[in-house]
Amino acid sequence: LPARPPEDGLFSEDERELLAEQGMEMAPGRRRRLLNEQFLLYMALTRASHGLWISYPLADEEGGALMPSLLIKRLQELFPALNVETAENLSGPSTIVHPRQALSQLAVRLSEAKNGEQLPSFWWDLYNWFAVRKEWAGQGKRLLAGLFYKNSPAPLTEETTRRLYGRKIRASVSRMERFSACPFAQFLSYGLRLQKRRVYKLELFDIGRFFHAALHNLTVSLLEEGRQWGELTREECYRLAEDETARLVPRLQEEILLSSQRYRYLAKKLRDTLSRAAVFLAEQDRKSRFKPLGTELSFGADGELPPVVFTLRNGSQVELVGRIDRVDLARGEGGKAYLRVIDYKSGRTDLSLEEIYYGLSLQMLTYLDVLLVHAREWLGEEVLPGGVLYFRVHSPFIRADGLLPAEKVEREHRKQYRMRGVILADEEVARLMDTGLLQGYSEIIPVALDKNGKFYSNAPVWDAERFSLLRCHTRRVIKECAEAIMSGQVVIAPYRLKGEKACTYCDFKPVCQFDPLLEGNKFRNLQAESGERIWTALRQELRYSQPADNERLEQLEEKEGER
Repeated sequence: LPARPPEDGLFSEDERELLAEQGMEMAPGRRRRLLNEQFLLYMALTRASHGLWISYPLADEEGGALMPSLLIKRLQELFPALNVETAENLSGPSTIVHPRQALSQLAVRLSEAKNGEQLPSFWWDLYNWFAVRKEWAGQGKRLLAGLFYKNSPAPLTEETTRRLYGRKIRASVSRMERFSACPFAQFLSYGLRLQKRRVYKLELFDIGRFFHAALHNLTVSLLEEGRQWGELTREECYRLAEDETARLVPRLQEEILLSSQRYRYLAKKLRDTLSRAAVFLAEQDRKSRFKPLGTELSFGADGELPPVVFTLRNGSQVELVGRIDRVDLARGEGGKAYLRVIDYKSGRTDLSLEEIYYGLSLQMLTYLDVLLVHAREWLGEEVLPGGVLYFRVHSPFIRADGLLPAEKVEREHRKQYRMRGVILADEEVARLMDTGLLQGYSEIIPVALDKNGKFYSNAPVWDAERFSLLRCHTRRVIKECAEAIMSGQVVIAPYRLKGEKACTYCDFKPVCQFDPLLEGNKFRNLQAESGERIWTALRQELRYSQPADNERLEQLEEKEGER
């Protein structure tokens, strides 16, 4: 206060003044709006008839320190005899000047009384004053109801759960991740099927769908022609991306990308991003022995692979279904086959061991598990896990102090398109993914080799045992989530992990009304754990609770020993 005028519009302040001097009528600029703000402040401060109270907060809602407005400094210069008092020292009848403000203070005092503090009779008299006046009685009742309100929904009954979900539910992995993040959000999204009101604008979700569809179509076309990504020239990548963009743009949210010049420009940006991604996918393919085996591979009743089925304690069944963006296959020495899962993302994503452990990121390991379990039926042979990786489709910005030569720009772009995730702790597999990797950092996968050709200690690699541990863990977590869903659990319990919160991007905040200040509304704080502690916990979990999975683990350990 005064508020800083937003820097909007096409013209700068100097350009506005120049146009105004030429006789053009312009909307108020930043300077004019700042003067208006000063004038409104002057009007507000000079309208008091008996006295003027000015208050300002010392901290924001989360406890962060706030600096007083420059207005406070100016008033202290004008009236040096003024003393600043803190609100803690201001209480009692002298602070009551208006019913609405008094009602707010009364709420605080009654809350203190509810917690066992002695309340002066004045505040009870004030409450009675509100109770006998019709114009304020309604607000007084709502105040009292709010004091005893608990934002804690009761669990669903068995009958309600059965009618809502049925005896057999078909669920996606993302549904289980949503439950792990907050059970109530899962209930609203998949139980009540609430959806955010759609508005006619392009959402991030739409952009992600566009890239998924485009890359799927391009890969399918290449496979049908018997070609590989690596056979495409840069010019072919541009042409195919342009053709695919022209085909998909009219289908995206009722032709929204054709509705205005702004959206047409955005369509060109999407085309350019897709072209650049295609170029680097082709380049990565030329340097890799891993080749696409399938794209948009579905598992479920009508999919290429069968669903994952869990039978719960109450006899209900959960059928897990999904769609895998891309599956690649490579053969190493001795003909051993390796599979890797690639997921296309338009945002920055990485694989977090903690998030897998807490059930917040189950997708990639579940996809890999499905492929490995059904490999013999699908491919006619056993395969080993090669890795799980994210390929980000984006237009990276290059930071530089000055102009860079084209070769260096290309090299920096190549780094930005390096895939993220985890691969098998086998240098042979790393070289299958990047045939040019002998020493140093790979430009394709997130690993580096030392001068002896070995992984560095902090490389994102897991051996076969660890992949097996996580596969078994994801099964257990998914089954536990399904058990909780079918038992009617709808508690409002968003997670918080190292500053990340389930509520940050949740669309259901207006529905759940989660407030950490309310009784019973607390974040479910997940403890940040080291990698070694998580691996130890996973081994103990497998030894004591999953005998069937334990056998699978021992078999994989034997295979790893043979290798």
